Parts: sequence; structure tokens; C-alpha cells
Amino acid sequence: MSNYLIKPKDTVSCSDSKIENTLNPFEDCQTFNLKPSLGDMAGDSLLSFLDWNMEISNRIKVRLLNFIAPDDFYVTPSDDSDDYLQLSIAIKDCVDTLEPFSDLDDIIGLPCLAEIENSWQRGIIKSNDNNAINVFFVDIGKELCMEKSVLKKCPPSLYKPPAMSIHCFLVDVLPLNSSWSTTAFEIFKEFTDSEQLEMRIDVKSSTKYGVYLYKEADDDNLNDRLIDLGHAIAEPGSKLEANREIEQTLLDPHRVSHMELSFHDISCCRDSCLSDDSDDNPQEHISISPCNHSIKDCITRDTVGFSDLSEIDENQTSNENIEEQFDEEKSEHKDSRESSDEL
Repeated sequence: MSNYLIKPKDTVSCSDSKIENTLNPFEDCQTFNLKPSLGDMAGDSLLSFLDWNMEISNRIKVRLLNFIAPDDFYVTPSDDSDDYLQLSIAIKDCVDTLEPFSDLDDIIGLPCLAEIENSWQRGIIKSNDNNAINVFFVDIGKELCMEKSVLKKCPPSLYKPPAMSIHCFLVDVLPLNSSWSTTAFEIFKEFTDSEQLEMRIDVKSSTKYGVYLYKEADDDNLNDRLIDLGHAIAEPGSKLEANREIEQTLLDPHRVSHMELSFHDISCCRDSCLSDDSDDNPQEHISISPCNHSIKDCITRDTVGFSDLSEIDENQTSNENIEEQFDEEKSEHKDSRESSDEL
């Protein structure tokens, strides 16, 4: 999480070479330990707050900030609590000197500050309807309606600390019906009740991260749990759907036995065809087996689930090609023998 973006205009990604020194976004009043150094990009040239640019990665520790639905929630990295505290202190130190917005200001899209439950928060003004201002607060992942009179202009020095909230959705799952059930909401809240959560990013979009949510040090994820409890389905064609189908196969001894028997029959058939004329063939006899392991072994060797099935398909194709090649050589050998007999 060492790269950051500048938005909402041209998106610029800071290169690793520019992430060198500790950032001091509050000029002389506070040192803020959030890594990115923006080089020659001056604070007053930024149009909004920096945002996380997270890569598809291993599991990282997070805590839930705001839950709207299983496909719409906000988290923050667990190890950034000190950064948030420093940010809050820095805002409090300078807020008394800041100006409110005037009636002439075109405020939509501008950064602002507002006090929420005795804490000053950074926000982006989303809309303005007769002095009722909708503001999205970037560090807590919430959108609230505020009066214009309580908003203050955000100084450019406060643009630099990245927004603490990360917008996410549960990837590879869909609601059982057209919308999420009340029980699905309760399952999500119960699962995330503990502050010790981990997430694995699987998909990136321009606005959200598709993730799997786990409890810390636990391999069971919330995505699968919603499906297991009958309140979601795996998205058709997704990796989760394929993995679950493989797991169901492994749990059904009849299906595994049937598949292994089918492949055993194929192997015996190939061996029988080749052995019929092995004495007449000058080449070494080739024994073909579609797989050196049981079907179960092949499938369980790779937890992702795709490579093993493709391996079986490739082996079948390879076997067919070898058989065709052998049939051709067998035919040529027969023709050669007939020609020799005629002579």
C-alpha cells in the first residue's frame, strides 16, 4: 500500500521512486507519518484528497468502518490508527483559523471540514440542495447531510494524508434474490462484529475493491458463509463457483468413484489398442494413462481448482493425438509389410 492516487481529475499514480521520505502535510504544525512524498507536486495544486491504490494481494488486516450492504461497505487498514489520531490532532490545531464557505462559492466537489460527534472530519461535498449539503467523509466512509453554515474550507495541507476509508464489496457472490435479505445483513454484521478482520483483494475497479473477508487467522470467509447459509449464490462463471463445484465433487464419493472408473476405462482401452500390434511395431510400446493419480488427487493438488481440470483435458487430448499418430504408423507398417510380401 505504498502507492497513492490523486483525484478527481487526472489520476496520477506516484511512482515508488517518489515514495522516499516522511510526509509533512501540515507545514510547520505537525509531522504526519504516511509515507508518500509527492516530489515537486505542491500541496495547493491538488484538487482533492489522496486515495489508496491497493494491489491485488495477500490478506491484510482491516477493521470495518461503515456497512451499507454486502456489496457496499468501507474498511480501513488496522495498522493506521496512529495515523488517524495524528490527522485528527492536526485538524483540531488549525480548524479555528479556517474560513466558512460563502454564498457565492461553487462548492460541489470541494474538500471541506465538518464536526461530527465532537470530532472534525475531512469530507467531499457531493451535492447542494437549498443549503442541505450532502458530504462524503473520506476517513470514516459515511455520507451525511450537513448545513452549509457548519462547513469550513479544507486547507491544501490536509489534502495529502490519504483517505482512511477503502470502498469494498464481497466479490464472486450475488444476493439469492434481486436484493440482499435482512438475514444476510445480520450474518454480515455478526461476522464483522470482531475488530480483528482480514481481507484479500481479488478485483480492482475505479471505485471499489472486490474482496474476500475473513476473521483473523481463519480460512473460512464471509463470501462462502453467505452461500452455505442459503442467503447468496456464487456468481456464475466465477472462481468461487468453480472451487465450490470441485469441493462438492470431493464430498460425493459416488461422483469421484464414477469419474475415476471412467478414466480407468479410457486408460485400459488405450493400452489394449496399443498392445494388439505391439509385436509388429518396431517402436517401443507406449503405455498411456490419462492421469498418474486418482481424480481426487488431481483435483486436490491445486486449491484454485482450474489447473487440474485443464491438465486432465490436456492429457485426454494428448492421448488422442498419440493414438492417431500410432494408428498412422501402424498403417504405414502394414502397407510396408504387404509390399514386401508382394515382392
